[in-house]
Amino acid sequence: LLGLDIGTSNIKAAAVGTDGAVLEVSSRPTPRRMAEMVHDPVEMWSSICSVLLELTAKLPAATRPVALATASMGETGVPISESGEILYPFIFWHDKRSQPQAELWRQNFGAQETYQRTGLPIHPMYSLPKLLWLAENEPSVFYAMRRWLCVEDFVIWRLTGAEATSYPIASRTMCFNLHQRKWDEEILSAAGIPPDIFPQAH
Repeated sequence: LLGLDIGTSNIKAAAVGTDGAVLEVSSRPTPRRMAEMVHDPVEMWSSICSVLLELTAKLPAATRPVALATASMGETGVPISESGEILYPFIFWHDKRSQPQAELWRQNFGAQETYQRTGLPIHPMYSLPKLLWLAENEPSVFYAMRRWLCVEDFVIWRLTGAEATSYPIASRTMCFNLHQRKWDEEILSAAGIPPDIFPQAH
């Protein structure tokens, strides 16, 4: 079994036997551009592949991984076009450029209503303020976007071609209704975000 963790500082991968013993571990720094507060998706994917190749090369030739679990920075996401083109770099989860959009959301939609639906306080780290920032500052990107994928979703998509997310990752977007376990249509409508911008949550 393989485990992959895309963290703020490092990308780490581990091979674990069916008895739970850690067999091998590989790691390398997460590529990032601190001055711009972004991750380059192409560089990120290249590093992820390198870590996985390095890890599997350490395993005995007869050992074949049967499953991969992935975890990541939950709030970092990337817009993807209809043709699968990456339209903009990953924005750091701790990048606060979308603070004005978060504050405007607080004034118009309300902190209590947002919390009751999503379980989250209003904060610029989440996907919703980032998407509102793109709509205001990068409209050509926003309107060309067909999907918003968080880092973990991006890895699943690149490895399998499937567009999917997990409930834990969906819950970091500020757009996911925890009670109904689905994307919150009222929030998306109030934000002017297409209802199918996020992948199916499982």
